Amino acid sequence: MGAIKEAIIAAARKKLGVKKMENKKSWMKEEILRMMEERRRYKQEGDGMRKNKNILPGIRLGINIKDDCWSESIALGQTVNLIEDPSKRDNDISILHNKTCSETTPISPLIGIIGPASSKITISVQTILKLFHIPQLGYSATSTELDDTKKYPYFLKVVPNDVFQTKLILSLLKKFGWTYVSLVYTDNNYGQNGMNYFRRNSSFHDVCIANYAAVKSTADYSEFEQVIHKLNKDKKANVIVCYCEGSTVNGLLAAIKKANLTGRFTFLGSDIWATRFNQIKNYEAEAKGSMTLGIDDTKMFEFDEYFLSRNLTNNQRNPWFEEFWENRFNCSANPYSNSYSRICTGNENLKESYEQDSKVNYVIKSIYTMAYALHAMHDDICHHKFGLCDELTNFNTSLYMEYLLKTNFKYGNEFVRFTSNHEPWKVKYNIFNFQRRSNGTFEYVQIGDFQKHNQNEFLDIYDEMNIQYSSDHVTKSICSEPCLPGNVQVNDEGFGKKCCWTCIECKSAEIIFNGSACLACYEGFWPNGEKTCENDTPVVKSSTKELCYMMLIGMIIAHCTAFVALTEQNVYSCAILRSLPSLSFTIIHASLLVKTNRIARILAISKKKFPNMKPRFITLSAQSFLLLWPMAGLRRNALDKSKFEEPEKILYIRGV
Repeated sequence: MGAIKEAIIAAARKKLGVKKMENKKSWMKEEILRMMEERRRYKQEGDGMRKNKNILPGIRLGINIKDDCWSESIALGQTVNLIEDPSKRDNDISILHNKTCSETTPISPLIGIIGPASSKITISVQTILKLFHIPQLGYSATSTELDDTKKYPYFLKVVPNDVFQTKLILSLLKKFGWTYVSLVYTDNNYGQNGMNYFRRNSSFHDVCIANYAAVKSTADYSEFEQVIHKLNKDKKANVIVCYCEGSTVNGLLAAIKKANLTGRFTFLGSDIWATRFNQIKNYEAEAKGSMTLGIDDTKMFEFDEYFLSRNLTNNQRNPWFEEFWENRFNCSANPYSNSYSRICTGNENLKESYEQDSKVNYVIKSIYTMAYALHAMHDDICHHKFGLCDELTNFNTSLYMEYLLKTNFKYGNEFVRFTSNHEPWKVKYNIFNFQRRSNGTFEYVQIGDFQKHNQNEFLDIYDEMNIQYSSDHVTKSICSEPCLPGNVQVNDEGFGKKCCWTCIECKSAEIIFNGSACLACYEGFWPNGEKTCENDTPVVKSSTKELCYMMLIGMIIAHCTAFVALTEQNVYSCAILRSLPSLSFTIIHASLLVKTNRIARILAISKKKFPNMKPRFITLSAQSFLLLWPMAGLRRNALDKSKFEEPEKILYIRGV
C-alpha cells in the first residue's frame, strides 16, 4: 500500500507540476482577511477543544493550516503535501504548540481535512483524498455535484447544497410575482450547476427566463458591457437572477453605471454574494434594492472578542499577521520595509469596517464535528481510557468516516447531524435586502428566512412594506398582464415566451375553454359568472320556469291563429279568430306582468331591515292567481254561438 501511495503522490505532483508551496506575499486584502479569519477560527477552536475536559480527555488536536489562494493547483499541491509521509510534511505553519513536545516527537497521522472554500477546488481535492479514504468536511462548498456519495464517498458538509438556494430563489420570484427574469452566472462549476438547476425547475414555478448569459471569472470589462446591453433590450425583464462570484457582480454593476442604467435592474443574488461589501464597492447605488441569500451565519461573538484584540504587539504565533496588518492598514510593520510609505503605529483599530465572515460559524461547527466523531470513536475503541490507546494509534480513516456520519451533538440552539446523503439535517437561509439609509449610507437588512427541517420547508418574509427596490417604485418583472374576465390568453412562441401572451375577448354567448380558446354555448344555454354554460341563469330564476312556459304557450297560440285565418270561414273559425289573438297576447303580457311584480318584490324586500324575510305573492299558487286574473276579463260571451249565426241575406259588392 505504501508503494501505491507514493506512486499516486508522485503522479499527482508530475501532472500538476507543483512542488512544495511557499507562502506567497501578493494576496489581495480581502483574501488575506479571509485567510486570517479562518486561521484564527481554527486556532481558537483548537484551543477550545483542549480546554474542554469533556471532549477527547487526554488528547490534543493538532491543526495544520494551508491557504489555497483560491487556486486549484495550489490546493492540490498542499493536499499532496499533507497526505505524504508525516516526516516529510511541511510543518512550518502548524499551529500545534506544545511546550512539552520536542523536535523528535512523531507527528500524528492525518485524520481529515476541512475545506477548501470553493466548490471547484473542493471537488479536485476530494478526487485525491478519496483514494486514501481520508474524510473531507466542507464548510463552504455547496455545489450539487458533491451530492454524489458514490463518486465522493469521503466528503460531507455542514452547509446546504445549491439546490436549496435555488428552491428559495424560485419561491421568492413567485412570492413577489416576478415571472419573467434574466439569468446571469459565472462560467464555472458553481455558476453552471446553479444555472442548470434553475432552468430545469423554473417552469414548475411558472417562471420564464427572458435572457441568460455566462461570464468567465477572468472576463474583461467589454464582456460585461455586452451582457448588460443584451439584458437591457427586453424592457419587461427587470429582475436579474445572479449565480455570480464577486468579480462578476462587480463587473455587472460597473457596466450598469457606465451605461447610465442605475435603477433599471433589481438583482437576486445567490449565497456567494450574501452580505459582502467588497463585491459592490463603489457601486452601492447600482446595487440598491438587491436581494441576496446567505446561509444562516450565527455571529460568534467570542471569535470577534479574540480577533479584534490582536495587534502587532500581542500576536505570538500567527506567521501571517504582520503581512495582514500591513495590507489592512496600508502601512509597513517593519521600519526597513519599502512596502508602504507610512510606518504602522501598532495602534490601528481592527474594528474599523469590520464584518465577521459568514463562514465563521460553519468553520467552528466543522471542527466540533470532527472532534465529537473522534471522541465517540475513542470511547468505543479505547473503552473510555484517558488519552490515546494502542488500538487508536494505527488510525482507521474509513471507520472514522462512519463515526462522522453518525455524529449528533448540540451546537448552540441546534443539533448537528447528517442525512444519508452526507448533508446537514437542518437548513436555514437568511434573506437580505441592500438598502439606503436616511443618512445616505448603505446596509444589508435581513427581511426574511427560509428553513428546512427534514422534509418540511418554510419561507417567511418579515415586513414587505419596508423592502427597498432598485427604483422608487415596486419592481415589476412580468411579460404580460393577466387577461381580464371574459378574455383568453394566446401564448407567444419562442424561448422563454410561456409567460408572454395576447388577450383575446370572447363573444357574449361564448365561454373560456381550457384557458386558451372561446367556445360557444349550446342552444338554450348561456354563460354564467364562472364562464360556464347553463340554463339555470338569473333571468330564468327570476321568471320561474312556469312563467316561461306560459309565455311560450301564448306565442304558440298567436302563431296558430294565422293558420286558422287562412281556412274557409265558418262559425267556429270566426269564433277562434275573435278569441285566440286576444287570449295569446293576454297570456304573454300577464306573464310579463307577474315576472316584473316578482322581481320588484324581491328587490324591495332586500332593501328593508329584514332581508331574510320571504316576499309575499311569489309562490307558485300566487303567481297562478295573478296570471289567470287578467284572463278573466275576456268577454264571457266570446264563444256564444248566437253572435256568429249566418245572416239571411248576403250582399256582395264587386269593384267596377
